Amino acid sequence: MSNCYKYLPTKSSRRTRFCLKKRQTRRYLFALLLFLTLTLMTLYEFYFTIAQRAKNGETEASILEAVLCQKDNASLVQLRNKIEDINRAQTIKNVDGYKITDETVVFVIQVHRRPAHLKALIESLRSVVDIKSALLIFSHDYYDEEINEVVNSIDFAPFMQIFLPFSIQLHPDEFPGFGSNDCPWNLDVDKARQQECEGAQTPDQYGHYRQGEVTQLKHHWWWKINRVFDQLNVTANFNGFVVFLEEDYYIAPDVLHTLRLMVNLAASDCPECNNFHLGTFSKSQKYEEDANKVGIGQWNNLGFSFNRTFWHVLRSCASVFCTFDDYNWDWSYHYAAQQCFFQKLTPLIVRASRVFHVGDCDGMHNQRDDCSFETSIRGAKEFVESVKIALFPESLVLEGKNHYQTIVQKGWGGWSDPRDIQLCLNISSVDIS
Repeated sequence: MSNCYKYLPTKSSRRTRFCLKKRQTRRYLFALLLFLTLTLMTLYEFYFTIAQRAKNGETEASILEAVLCQKDNASLVQLRNKIEDINRAQTIKNVDGYKITDETVVFVIQVHRRPAHLKALIESLRSVVDIKSALLIFSHDYYDEEINEVVNSIDFAPFMQIFLPFSIQLHPDEFPGFGSNDCPWNLDVDKARQQECEGAQTPDQYGHYRQGEVTQLKHHWWWKINRVFDQLNVTANFNGFVVFLEEDYYIAPDVLHTLRLMVNLAASDCPECNNFHLGTFSKSQKYEEDANKVGIGQWNNLGFSFNRTFWHVLRSCASVFCTFDDYNWDWSYHYAAQQCFFQKLTPLIVRASRVFHVGDCDGMHNQRDDCSFETSIRGAKEFVESVKIALFPESLVLEGKNHYQTIVQKGWGGWSDPRDIQLCLNISSVDIS
């Protein structure tokens, strides 16, 4: 027989091939049977769940919504656990075995959901002289991968992230988010009491009910300041200065230099000065002339700074801060200072601002169509570039001591729900019962 017949199929080889196909078919059938069994079990569990809930009187719509939300609830639990792990770890990046001294300046940045604004702030921080000696703490009320990428791009200074555990993102359908039985914010008080919705008996001074996205601002600010001074390991024994910023600020490169000059000046010429403001909303018409001038004046919330001594004064007034009917943390702070501080609020303020607010187009209080963030940030960059010759003064001059502070008569409302008040008090473990 020639070689060409050597590879023709024989009866034996055909039998072997048939057996192999038979085994493969059995495996496929077994896999198919397993898949069908699991599918039937899932459908049975789904049907059983619906049947049981229907017996309890629930509507079809509510049953379907609950079933569809199960996956979302699982994701929510995972996110809560992730944030809890991050807060517990307290990881500081860009350093190994980092320790701060009282000469260190800590920047605490409150972040919401504006990555473009945050990126611009970080770019300005990169230009701050000696920023590598500072510690940056980013405090978030929303977990977002894009924002995390922006923060993790920092390679010029030590930084860490902390996350508000009472955020609306983590509690969307319950307090401090909006529960199904919560009174709508603009519901008539009489109707609210007839409906007996949550909070019906405690409208604010203007007859409105809580809005979670609004009250979160005050909760976040109060939580982060308690967290930084009283709960973080890295700042446990820190007695230096903390600068409070927000994601929609832009910073001049001499902000650290200026703060140090202010602290030194206060020690010799203004011992009553107990907090420092690196920003002012009053636009200087003569920036070059005012760049080395500071004065005691009206408190503002733009880039202000204080140390642990002042924090103890503020913390002792937690009950006033937390019970004042105003969702704004800054007005609540001002009211607490007015009503409760055992020492007069005496801010030392720059005449020429080193901190610039660039979020006036899309902030909580401003929603304008006639401007854009890009225009605002470009304007801030160009302004800082135009006055750079006046930055980094050798010394500061104290001009004027106007100790008068605006008297806060009443708040802006939005903060009357007992749950908000109690959560605020709980953050500082204050009991006013």
